[in-house]
Amino acid sequence: NLIQLIEVFTNGNYFIASGLDKEIFYRERTRTYQDFFRLLMDRFAENKGTVLWLEKTPAHSFHFEEIVGYYDDAKIIVIKRDPVDQIKSGVMLRKRRIGEKKFIRHKVDILARLFKYHSCYKHIGHLIKKYPDKVKLIEYKEFQASTKRLISETCEFLGIEFEEGMLQRRDGRKTKTSFLSDSDRDKVLSKTEERGIRIIGIVLKLLPYTIYRLAYLSKRAVTVRRRKLPYWFFKTKIQHYGWSTPFLD
Repeated sequence: NLIQLIEVFTNGNYFIASGLDKEIFYRERTRTYQDFFRLLMDRFAENKGTVLWLEKTPAHSFHFEEIVGYYDDAKIIVIKRDPVDQIKSGVMLRKRRIGEKKFIRHKVDILARLFKYHSCYKHIGHLIKKYPDKVKLIEYKEFQASTKRLISETCEFLGIEFEEGMLQRRDGRKTKTSFLSDSDRDKVLSKTEERGIRIIGIVLKLLPYTIYRLAYLSKRAVTVRRRKLPYWFFKTKIQHYGWSTPFLD
């Protein structure tokens, strides 16, 4: 199983982009998937001269207790965006991948994304109460208004020194966005759809955490046997969607 994992995984773009040699897996011969992944990321970080690495996937909020069980030094930083902005971004990425959906499927997609949005943050709120020293929540608008203060607080949360250089973009890079322009962003959802997101969001906020947890566990029970690698994993897919690498230097 280990040999099969090594040979399949190291032919995927995720590994190719890391710049590592697959021999590290044959030398170390890790015994679990979590140790396999940690070996990959720790070696990648070492090669970049860093002491920390980050994996950015919002759905991790539902697996946080498992992650902490695997990696006792793990910490979660959540950037909370406005629901309309977040759904716009997700819809635009979906359009680029599979094209425009028909009217009813488009509406259902928006509702599903809205439910998932509130589901994630309900779970994160639960985690903050349970593990206050492991989870830090940052409101995106507050981050824009008080960038230095929040980066400094985040450094303290991570146990690293704050440096002024953290406030500057490296190599003149532009902000990553799903949109080509502001007008492109404005066309994703209609004003009626935006109002609907706000109104339905008020109702979803009132639902207790237990309902969201049960919904997640039910979905997991149904889908766990047919899980696949994410669409961005293989090199041809990365090229098809115009992505250069899943890693950020």
